Amino acid sequence: MSNEARLDHDHFRFSSLTSRPALRWPGNERIALCIFLHFERWSLDLPEDAVSDPRFSQVARTSSLDHLTHSWFEYGNRIGMSRILDALDRHRFPVTVAAGSAAIERYPELVAEFNARKYEFAAHGEYANAMISSRLSPEDERDLIRGCVNLVEEKCGTRPVGWCGPGFGESSRTPAILDEEGMLYVADWSNDDQPYPMTSNRLVSIPYQAGLDDVELVYHRRMLPWNYASLFLRAFERLHEEGAVSGRFVGLHIHPWVLGKAYMITHLEDILATLSRATGVWSATASDVARHVRDIGSG
Repeated sequence: MSNEARLDHDHFRFSSLTSRPALRWPGNERIALCIFLHFERWSLDLPEDAVSDPRFSQVARTSSLDHLTHSWFEYGNRIGMSRILDALDRHRFPVTVAAGSAAIERYPELVAEFNARKYEFAAHGEYANAMISSRLSPEDERDLIRGCVNLVEEKCGTRPVGWCGPGFGESSRTPAILDEEGMLYVADWSNDDQPYPMTSNRLVSIPYQAGLDDVELVYHRRMLPWNYASLFLRAFERLHEEGAVSGRFVGLHIHPWVLGKAYMITHLEDILATLSRATGVWSATASDVARHVRDIGSG
Protein backbone atom coordinates (compact mmCIF):
# COMPACT_ATOMS: atom_id res chain seq x y z
CA MET A 1 0.00 0.00 0.00
CA SER A 2 1.42 3.40 -0.93
CA ASN A 3 1.86 6.15 1.65
CA GLU A 4 -0.70 8.28 -0.17
CA ALA A 5 -3.31 5.48 -0.03
CA ARG A 6 -3.27 5.62 3.77
CA LEU A 7 -4.54 9.20 3.85
CA ASP A 8 -7.65 10.97 2.63
CA HIS A 9 -5.71 14.13 1.79
CA ASP A 10 -2.22 15.13 0.68
CA HIS A 11 -1.28 17.71 3.32
CA PHE A 12 1.53 15.49 4.59
CA ARG A 13 3.14 12.14 3.90
CA PHE A 14 2.59 9.14 6.15
CA SER A 15 5.68 8.58 8.27
CA SER A 16 6.05 6.14 11.15
CA LEU A 17 8.41 7.27 13.88
CA THR A 18 10.71 4.26 13.54
CA SER A 19 11.24 4.81 9.81
CA ARG A 20 12.55 8.38 10.10
CA PRO A 21 16.09 9.64 10.41
CA ALA A 22 16.92 10.65 13.98
CA LEU A 23 15.85 14.21 14.79
CA ARG A 24 18.53 16.31 16.45
CA TRP A 25 17.79 19.52 18.33
CA PRO A 26 20.30 22.36 18.83
CA GLY A 27 22.90 21.42 21.42
CA ASN A 28 21.86 17.78 20.92
CA GLU A 29 19.10 18.29 23.50
CA ARG A 30 16.58 15.49 23.91
CA ILE A 31 13.34 17.43 23.74
CA ALA A 32 12.08 20.74 22.40
CA LEU A 33 9.67 22.61 24.68
CA CYS A 34 7.24 25.24 23.44
CA ILE A 35 4.93 27.18 25.72
CA PHE A 36 1.78 28.48 24.04
CA LEU A 37 -0.21 31.12 25.89
CA HIS A 38 -3.75 31.32 24.51
CA PHE A 39 -5.10 34.87 24.24
CA GLU A 40 -8.73 34.59 23.28
CA ARG A 41 -12.13 36.22 23.22
CA TRP A 42 -15.39 34.30 22.86
CA SER A 43 -18.26 35.69 20.83
CA LEU A 44 -21.71 36.07 22.35
CA ASP A 45 -23.31 36.55 18.95
CA LEU A 46 -22.00 34.18 16.29
CA PRO A 47 -23.82 34.00 12.94
CA GLU A 48 -26.07 31.00 12.49
CA ASP A 49 -23.79 29.35 9.93
CA ALA A 50 -20.68 29.61 12.11
CA VAL A 51 -19.00 26.36 13.17
CA SER A 52 -18.01 25.85 16.81
CA ASP A 53 -16.54 22.96 18.73
CA PRO A 54 -19.66 20.92 19.56
CA ARG A 55 -18.36 20.32 23.06
CA PHE A 56 -18.94 24.03 23.69
CA SER A 57 -22.43 23.98 22.19
CA GLN A 58 -23.97 25.48 25.30
CA VAL A 59 -21.93 28.67 24.91
CA ALA A 60 -21.82 29.02 21.13
CA ARG A 61 -25.18 30.67 20.47
CA THR A 62 -28.93 29.99 20.92
CA SER A 63 -31.51 31.75 23.02
CA SER A 64 -30.33 30.04 26.22
CA LEU A 65 -26.89 31.63 26.18
CA ASP A 66 -24.67 30.47 29.02
CA HIS A 67 -23.52 33.77 30.50
CA LEU A 68 -21.93 32.01 33.47
CA THR A 69 -19.51 30.09 31.27
CA HIS A 70 -18.76 33.20 29.24
CA SER A 71 -17.86 34.91 32.50
CA TRP A 72 -15.28 32.17 33.09
CA PHE A 73 -13.64 33.03 29.78
CA GLU A 74 -13.61 36.71 30.73
CA TYR A 75 -12.12 35.82 34.12
CA GLY A 76 -9.16 34.33 32.29
CA ASN A 77 -8.21 37.69 30.80
CA ARG A 78 -9.26 39.86 33.76
CA ILE A 79 -7.65 37.83 36.55
CA GLY A 80 -6.12 34.56 35.42
CA MET A 81 -3.72 36.12 32.92
CA SER A 82 -1.89 38.09 35.63
CA ARG A 83 -1.29 34.89 37.62
CA ILE A 84 -0.04 33.15 34.48
CA LEU A 85 2.33 35.99 33.63
CA ASP A 86 3.71 36.06 37.18
CA ALA A 87 4.39 32.32 37.02
CA LEU A 88 6.07 32.59 33.62
CA ASP A 89 8.15 35.57 34.78
CA ARG A 90 9.75 33.47 37.51
CA HIS A 91 11.16 31.00 34.99
CA ARG A 92 11.77 33.12 31.87
CA PHE A 93 10.77 30.55 29.27
CA PRO A 94 10.30 31.71 25.69
CA VAL A 95 6.56 32.06 25.10
CA THR A 96 4.43 31.98 21.95
CA VAL A 97 1.12 33.83 22.31
CA ALA A 98 -1.71 32.32 20.24
CA ALA A 99 -3.50 35.64 19.73
CA GLY A 100 -7.07 35.93 18.47
CA SER A 101 -7.81 39.16 16.65
CA ALA A 102 -10.94 39.88 18.72
CA ALA A 103 -8.90 39.56 21.93
CA ILE A 104 -6.18 41.83 20.56
CA GLU A 105 -8.71 44.58 19.89
CA ARG A 106 -10.51 44.20 23.22
CA TYR A 107 -7.52 43.88 25.55
CA PRO A 108 -4.72 46.22 24.37
CA GLU A 109 -3.33 46.32 27.92
CA LEU A 110 -2.52 42.62 27.68
CA VAL A 111 -0.88 43.07 24.29
CA ALA A 112 1.40 45.62 25.97
CA GLU A 113 2.23 43.10 28.71
CA PHE A 114 3.21 40.49 26.11
CA ASN A 115 5.33 42.94 24.18
CA ALA A 116 7.10 44.08 27.33
CA ARG A 117 8.17 40.45 27.81
CA LYS A 118 9.17 40.08 24.15
CA TYR A 119 6.79 37.18 23.61
CA GLU A 120 6.28 35.81 20.11
CA PHE A 121 2.83 36.06 18.50
CA ALA A 122 1.01 33.46 16.43
CA ALA A 123 -2.28 34.23 14.68
CA HIS A 124 -5.20 32.45 16.35
CA GLY A 125 -8.22 33.29 14.25
CA GLU A 126 -10.84 35.81 15.33
CA TYR A 127 -13.03 34.35 18.10
CA ALA A 128 -12.22 31.23 20.11
CA ASN A 129 -15.60 29.70 19.29
CA ALA A 130 -15.54 30.44 15.54
CA MET A 131 -13.72 27.65 13.72
CA ILE A 132 -12.53 27.62 10.15
CA SER A 133 -14.44 25.01 8.17
CA SER A 134 -15.36 24.09 4.62
CA ARG A 135 -18.55 26.10 5.01
CA LEU A 136 -16.43 29.17 4.30
CA SER A 137 -15.89 30.08 0.67
CA PRO A 138 -12.25 30.14 -0.46
CA GLU A 139 -12.41 33.93 -0.60
CA ASP A 140 -13.91 34.28 2.89
CA GLU A 141 -11.39 31.87 4.40
CA ARG A 142 -8.47 33.69 2.80
CA ASP A 143 -9.84 37.04 3.95
CA LEU A 144 -10.29 35.75 7.51
CA ILE A 145 -6.75 34.38 7.74
CA ARG A 146 -5.22 37.43 6.08
CA GLY A 147 -7.22 39.77 8.32
CA CYS A 148 -6.07 37.99 11.48
CA VAL A 149 -2.43 37.98 10.42
CA ASN A 150 -2.55 41.64 9.42
CA LEU A 151 -4.19 42.66 12.69
CA VAL A 152 -1.54 40.90 14.75
CA GLU A 153 1.10 42.78 12.79
CA GLU A 154 -0.70 46.12 13.16
CA LYS A 155 -1.60 45.90 16.85
CA CYS A 156 1.23 43.76 18.23
CA GLY A 157 4.08 45.24 16.22
CA THR A 158 5.39 42.11 14.52
CA ARG A 159 4.08 39.97 11.68
CA PRO A 160 3.29 36.44 12.86
CA VAL A 161 4.73 33.46 11.02
CA GLY A 162 2.55 30.84 12.71
CA TRP A 163 -1.11 29.85 12.85
CA CYS A 164 -3.02 28.10 15.62
CA GLY A 165 -6.62 27.70 14.50
CA PRO A 166 -9.52 28.07 16.95
CA GLY A 167 -10.76 24.61 17.88
CA PHE A 168 -8.23 23.05 15.45
CA GLY A 169 -10.64 24.02 12.67
CA GLU A 170 -9.50 23.80 9.06
CA SER A 171 -10.92 23.33 5.61
CA SER A 172 -9.20 21.26 2.95
CA ARG A 173 -7.72 24.53 1.67
CA THR A 174 -6.29 25.87 4.92
CA PRO A 175 -2.67 24.61 4.72
CA ALA A 176 -2.30 25.97 1.16
CA ILE A 177 -3.75 29.34 2.17
CA LEU A 178 -1.45 29.54 5.18
CA ASP A 179 1.49 28.80 2.92
CA GLU A 180 0.39 31.48 0.46
CA GLU A 181 0.08 34.00 3.30
CA GLY A 182 3.66 33.38 4.37
CA MET A 183 3.07 31.25 7.45
CA LEU A 184 5.99 29.12 8.55
CA TYR A 185 4.08 26.72 10.81
CA VAL A 186 0.62 25.52 11.74
CA ALA A 187 -0.28 24.14 15.19
CA ASP A 188 -3.60 22.43 14.39
CA TRP A 189 -2.62 18.78 13.93
CA SER A 190 -2.33 16.30 16.79
CA ASN A 191 -0.82 13.34 14.98
CA ASP A 192 2.82 13.29 16.10
CA ASP A 193 5.40 13.81 18.84
CA GLN A 194 7.80 15.50 16.41
CA PRO A 195 7.25 18.52 14.19
CA TYR A 196 7.40 17.70 10.50
CA PRO A 197 7.34 19.47 7.11
CA MET A 198 3.98 19.36 5.36
CA THR A 199 3.71 18.92 1.63
CA SER A 200 3.23 22.64 1.00
CA ASN A 201 6.32 24.60 0.07
CA ARG A 202 7.39 25.79 3.52
CA LEU A 203 4.75 24.93 6.12
CA VAL A 204 5.82 22.95 9.19
CA SER A 205 3.37 21.15 11.47
CA ILE A 206 4.04 21.89 15.14
CA PRO A 207 2.05 19.11 16.83
CA TYR A 208 -0.73 20.24 19.12
CA GLN A 209 -0.74 17.31 21.56
CA ALA A 210 -4.42 17.65 22.38
CA GLY A 211 -4.32 14.86 24.97
CA LEU A 212 -2.16 17.11 27.17
CA ASP A 213 -4.22 20.27 26.68
CA ASP A 214 -5.60 21.88 29.84
CA VAL A 215 -9.04 22.53 28.31
CA GLU A 216 -9.28 18.96 27.06
CA LEU A 217 -8.27 17.41 30.37
CA VAL A 218 -9.72 19.71 33.01
CA TYR A 219 -12.81 21.15 31.31
CA HIS A 220 -13.95 18.47 28.88
CA ARG A 221 -12.78 15.30 30.62
CA ARG A 222 -13.33 16.66 34.15
CA MET A 223 -9.89 15.57 35.37
CA LEU A 224 -9.38 16.30 39.04
CA PRO A 225 -7.20 19.43 39.25
CA TRP A 226 -4.44 17.80 41.30
CA ASN A 227 -3.97 15.11 38.64
CA TYR A 228 -3.28 17.53 35.78
CA ALA A 229 0.35 18.34 36.59
CA SER A 230 1.18 14.70 37.27
CA LEU A 231 -0.17 13.58 33.90
CA PHE A 232 1.63 16.31 31.96
CA LEU A 233 4.94 15.64 33.70
CA ARG A 234 4.67 11.88 33.18
CA ALA A 235 4.23 12.52 29.47
CA PHE A 236 7.19 14.91 29.52
CA GLU A 237 9.37 12.30 31.25
CA ARG A 238 8.51 9.63 28.67
CA LEU A 239 9.14 11.96 25.73
CA HIS A 240 12.39 13.10 27.33
CA GLU A 241 13.50 9.48 27.71
CA GLU A 242 12.62 8.66 24.10
CA GLY A 243 14.48 11.78 22.96
CA ALA A 244 17.79 10.08 23.70
CA VAL A 245 17.30 8.17 20.44
CA SER A 246 15.56 10.82 18.35
CA GLY A 247 14.47 14.26 19.51
CA ARG A 248 10.94 14.71 20.78
CA PHE A 249 8.63 17.71 21.16
CA VAL A 250 6.25 18.78 23.89
CA GLY A 251 3.92 21.76 23.89
CA LEU A 252 2.52 23.26 27.08
CA HIS A 253 -0.71 25.01 26.12
CA ILE A 254 -1.96 27.47 28.72
CA HIS A 255 -5.54 28.80 28.74
CA PRO A 256 -5.84 31.44 31.47
CA TRP A 257 -9.52 30.68 32.07
CA VAL A 258 -8.45 27.16 33.10
CA LEU A 259 -4.97 27.35 34.63
CA GLY A 260 -5.30 30.93 35.85
CA LYS A 261 -7.91 30.06 38.46
CA ALA A 262 -6.83 30.31 42.09
CA TYR A 263 -7.08 26.54 42.60
CA MET A 264 -5.24 25.67 39.34
CA ILE A 265 -2.30 28.06 39.24
CA THR A 266 -0.29 26.05 41.75
CA HIS A 267 -0.38 23.05 39.42
CA LEU A 268 0.97 25.13 36.54
CA GLU A 269 3.66 26.47 38.85
CA ASP A 270 4.65 22.89 39.70
CA ILE A 271 4.97 22.07 35.99
CA LEU A 272 7.06 25.16 35.24
CA ALA A 273 9.36 24.56 38.21
CA THR A 274 9.99 20.97 37.15
CA LEU A 275 10.61 21.94 33.52
CA SER A 276 13.03 24.67 34.56
CA ARG A 277 15.15 22.13 36.46
CA ALA A 278 15.18 19.53 33.69
CA THR A 279 18.29 18.97 31.59
CA GLY A 280 18.37 18.08 27.91
CA VAL A 281 15.60 20.56 27.09
CA TRP A 282 15.64 23.08 24.27
CA SER A 283 13.18 25.80 25.31
CA ALA A 284 12.18 27.65 22.17
CA THR A 285 9.45 29.60 20.46
CA ALA A 286 7.32 27.79 17.93
CA SER A 287 8.95 29.69 15.07
CA ASP A 288 12.44 28.64 16.25
CA VAL A 289 11.35 25.00 16.25
CA ALA A 290 9.73 25.31 12.83
CA ARG A 291 12.81 26.97 11.29
CA HIS A 292 15.05 24.25 12.67
CA VAL A 293 12.84 21.49 11.27
CA ARG A 294 12.54 23.19 7.90
CA ASP A 295 16.31 23.75 7.69
CA ILE A 296 17.22 20.15 8.46
CA GLY A 297 14.35 18.69 6.38
CA SER A 298 13.16 16.33 9.14
CA GLY A 299 10.15 14.02 8.74
